[in-house]
Amino acid sequence: MRTATIISCGVVVGWWAATLPLRADDTLTYGETLAAVLSQSPELAVLASARDVARADERRAKAILPTGPELQFDTRLGAVLGTDDERTLSFGIAQPVELSGARKLRVQAAAARQEAAAFGLTAERLRWTTRVQHAFSRWHSVAEQLATLSALAEIQQSVLAAAEKRSREGLLGAIELQLLRADAADIQVKLLALTGERRLILAKLGAWLRRDLTGDIRIEGGAHFMATITDAAVLLAELDRHPERLEDTLALRAKTAASGAIKRSHWPQPTVNVGVSNEREALVGQQNFLTLGLSLPLNRPGTAKAHHELHRAELNMAEAEAAIAARQRRLVVSDTLNRYDNARAVAALYRPVAVDAAATVERLGAVYRQGSLGLEAYLSNSDRIVAAWSTYIEAEAAASAAAIELGYWAADPAHERMEP
Repeated sequence: MRTATIISCGVVVGWWAATLPLRADDTLTYGETLAAVLSQSPELAVLASARDVARADERRAKAILPTGPELQFDTRLGAVLGTDDERTLSFGIAQPVELSGARKLRVQAAAARQEAAAFGLTAERLRWTTRVQHAFSRWHSVAEQLATLSALAEIQQSVLAAAEKRSREGLLGAIELQLLRADAADIQVKLLALTGERRLILAKLGAWLRRDLTGDIRIEGGAHFMATITDAAVLLAELDRHPERLEDTLALRAKTAASGAIKRSHWPQPTVNVGVSNEREALVGQQNFLTLGLSLPLNRPGTAKAHHELHRAELNMAEAEAAIAARQRRLVVSDTLNRYDNARAVAALYRPVAVDAAATVERLGAVYRQGSLGLEAYLSNSDRIVAAWSTYIEAEAAASAAAIELGYWAADPAHERMEP
């Protein structure tokens, strides 16, 4: 049994519209960026509008008279028949009356759709939080790799300079020199790739913030994230209360209620008629009448059954899709937990070697330049140190990424680790 729980990030984000201010020294902070992205995201604005539409639809479904009354007027003039002294005037109101319970089901469906839209918006806010966290975490990982690789490149250049001198003196063969040049070129290629990734992260953040970000901007916060989990079963159980799961559940409930409402709407719906009539005849004179009426439409046989079968099939498909999504979420969470544990274990194993990798390679280079270490031994040992450092950096990045994903599934953003 493992100890833990997802720790909250503690960043409070409001719904207000905000523009992201940069400090005088062009510093971009994690908290300010997250608040600005959540307030400016067009995707969140669309979902917020969808929620408002669902709320309006719920209010409409709760109306006292789902179908408004009709005003009726009839007149019959004797002049048309050649008798000027005969006339009939009638005024009335016709109101359809629902006795099948369809209106109640429509209200339930509208309420479920409104709740589903609200949880969908919450889930999307969590997704955007993880996107910002991934971008900041990756930025710091790239910056750390650039700093170490730049130091290694300088060391490699000094070793290459010493090797070229030995080659000119006939103390080093051409093949060995080419091997050193290949190692130096490999580091430069890695630096180019990381520099390109750095520009890509800046472009992504700039697109989210709707502004241009230059390469000399400082980014603070959001470097490393961690998740402490007491029991994997606890997190898996919490999935039933995750906004994404609740959205699916409520959407399915809305479809169920809507299907029932459609079925009952095909039942005959009576219409009540109430009115007054004024008649004038030559022999009788003028008379007033109160009129009452009831009409009942007759639906075509088989129409209701066909509609019900169609919506029942659609509902069965939605239930199956919701079950598949729930199972997939559990598999994803289990896989993410394993990746997080494995990455943390690997990082712990390689940390003692990686923390001073550049200094170790520098010492190896100094020994080689002094002639106390052969080229083959230098290349082999330095490659092992760099490989250990690379594995450590990748493991730290993988652990941070997994922690961010676990924070999403816990519906509680991952906690930022101040020290890697």
